[in-house]
Amino acid sequence: MRMIVSDLDGTLLLRGEKKLHKTSVSALEKLICGNVVFCVASGRSYSELKRIFGELSDKIFFVANDGALIMYKGKNIYDVPISAEKVRSFEDEENVVAHGRYVSFVKSNSERFVRGIKEQYCGHILRTDSLEAVTEPIYKIALYGKTEKTVDLNRVYCGSNVCEYVECGINKGVAVAELSRILKIAKSDIYAVGDGINDIEMFKAAEKSYVISSAPPRVKKNAKYIVNDFKAAAEILLEE
Repeated sequence: MRMIVSDLDGTLLLRGEKKLHKTSVSALEKLICGNVVFCVASGRSYSELKRIFGELSDKIFFVANDGALIMYKGKNIYDVPISAEKVRSFEDEENVVAHGRYVSFVKSNSERFVRGIKEQYCGHILRTDSLEAVTEPIYKIALYGKTEKTVDLNRVYCGSNVCEYVECGINKGVAVAELSRILKIAKSDIYAVGDGINDIEMFKAAEKSYVISSAPPRVKKNAKYIVNDFKAAAEILLEE
């Protein structure tokens, strides 16, 4: 049995798209019907991923929050939440989103910011006055409006307006390796498709790695093959 792991944004979901293109859905359905374990590995939360994949959700594995959580058919099969102490270290920050398993918590005094987050995540958002009041596990923290913070966490992304953190030692590659161990699938039977910096560790966990042609040069250097899009990668995998 083979396992195919794919990134979402920029890979399955083209840039600017809010829902899967019919060509991606068609390729997914062919892979799933071909005795292949399919896994989506994304920085997004589980609730977002489940919404995007809709009816296909019960047929695929989800590696959410950059590897901090693995879900299958609504069940948690692996997770590494951020320690409560480290979550509390963001208490004094102005605009923070803490991602739980099914709900994300936003802490901010800005009504505009809160509205923007709710629109961005299409629901599954609760506002909180304090991160200390959040009792459920937090898998990823997004800090907005500040690009530097000294904290003992793995910074998986940092842009001009947001930095994202997961627990130390966590990334997509670690999660893929753990999933392959659970399913007893050898590395030689793992194929990965992606386009971002946070996909590099995922490539290392796979025997064959395919990078989208629009990816940055640094990402391309860490993959074995370059393809135009996910459909092209799927066609290659189906022929093997």
